[in-house]
Amino acid sequence: MNELVQSKIAYLKLLIKKNLLAIAVGGIIFVSSFIVLLPEILHVIPAGYVGVIYNPLANGVNTKNILNEGAHILVPWSKVTQYSIQTQSQTLNLEVLTLDQLKTKATVIFQFEIDSKTVPYLHKYIGTDYVSKIVTPEVTQITRQVIGKLSSKDAFTSSLTAAAKDIAIDTNERIINSFNPDGLIKLHLLDINSVQITNVEFPESVSQAIQQKVTEQAKADAMVFVLQAAQKEAERKKIEAGGIKSFQDTIGSGLTDNYLRLTGIQATEKLANSNNAKIVIFGSGQSGLPLIFDDFKNANSKNSVAK
Repeated sequence: MNELVQSKIAYLKLLIKKNLLAIAVGGIIFVSSFIVLLPEILHVIPAGYVGVIYNPLANGVNTKNILNEGAHILVPWSKVTQYSIQTQSQTLNLEVLTLDQLKTKATVIFQFEIDSKTVPYLHKYIGTDYVSKIVTPEVTQITRQVIGKLSSKDAFTSSLTAAAKDIAIDTNERIINSFNPDGLIKLHLLDINSVQITNVEFPESVSQAIQQKVTEQAKADAMVFVLQAAQKEAERKKIEAGGIKSFQDTIGSGLTDNYLRLTGIQATEKLANSNNAKIVIFGSGQSGLPLIFDDFKNANSKNSVAK
């Protein structure tokens, strides 16, 4: 048994020795072929992308399998097309007509992302230029329809926020309902995540007229508050006057000479307790009230005038 194995090994060595050149050449050809074909068989999918496989020898686009992030080895005749599944943004500058037939310029910014599960169908039936084929036309048409329902006044105000939401919703529904390849109903290809109408421009004369109207409305609203404040102030003064009159009516009958004399004495006491120098002169008679002077200079001055 051992002799048989040894004889086979010896024969194999002899065979290799005789064909060493051919084996070396074959090895070089194999390695060279692998190096040359490596870019064709090795496919690296970057982050945020997926790959769609097209095999001309196996029914074309592979709608069941997609390539996720990472490295993949395929047969050399397979072709891989990469699609971004990240959120993308597009800007449209459109001319639209409002409900009152006013030509308006609007800047529309919308964000969207494709569905990674249905990318093979997107590639097979629409292609890599799907944005220009279905997304932009649908957003443009829906935007014109939505803004066309607004008057020039509404299109210049916060109504644009609700209009932007309607554009996103209507565009998604339109794409889903209008694309049904091979009898596939409601095939979900992508989502319009958000729409923003960042700028609406009317002809200059119209813009000035609208702005003036809005300004005058704001002034009118402000005047309402001014009038309300004036009315409240008038009511306050009326109430205050009523209180003063009621006070006067209440104490009017009780203002006797003795009460007034007592009030004068109390005032004199308060002034006398002050630290400032002063002169107190009492009038003559029973009803005479004191006269108060801050200092001698003022007193002398008043006496001079009296003379």
